[in-house]
Amino acid sequence: MPLTIYLGGRRRRTPTQLNLPHHHAAAVPFTPQNLQVAYHEAGHAVLGHITGIYQINGPIVTAGMTKAWVSFHCNPRLVALRARVGQPRNQADLVREQAIIGAAGVAAEHIHLRNMGVTPNSRALFRGAHGDVLAIRQLVGPGHFNQLVQHAECHLADPRVWAMVEDLVQAITAYSGFVPGYAAAWTLERSRRHQAVAFRILR
Repeated sequence: MPLTIYLGGRRRRTPTQLNLPHHHAAAVPFTPQNLQVAYHEAGHAVLGHITGIYQINGPIVTAGMTKAWVSFHCNPRLVALRARVGQPRNQADLVREQAIIGAAGVAAEHIHLRNMGVTPNSRALFRGAHGDVLAIRQLVGPGHFNQLVQHAECHLADPRVWAMVEDLVQAITAYSGFVPGYAAAWTLERSRRHQAVAFRILR
């Protein structure tokens, strides 16, 4: 069966545990804090998408500091069939790739805050990303989080990839923090094609 992973910078929940309407709500102004959460989840979603093997299988939720996540599934057939940049990877490489996706939320927050002229508080971001830290620890063991954040930042720093993040954040704000999975997937792929971002292996 496809592997499903849930990533959230805050407390992780499955979509069935949140009672929110699945519809396009009217756009509302986002607070700086909510916008930061949106960048966090967009970071996960974009790096997952550009691997070419992970597909969003649920909504992107940025409803608040304790209700935020994005979920993917990794389809083994895509691993085998979809053309990807680089050499075939073994299972350990795929696990590391998952860990980099898990660290991408904090990496996106770092970049967003610096773009806003704010020095990131790495300790506070680490505490806020407790769910991601635990998920990564289960994948690759303790002590790797900061290094993985740096690897994720290298990918997100590509201007074309960061443009994908900005496009997705715009969609998140338009949907008032609850983007249906189909809309998120459509936004990501449209943006990837527009920016001419090739599928890649996250190293």
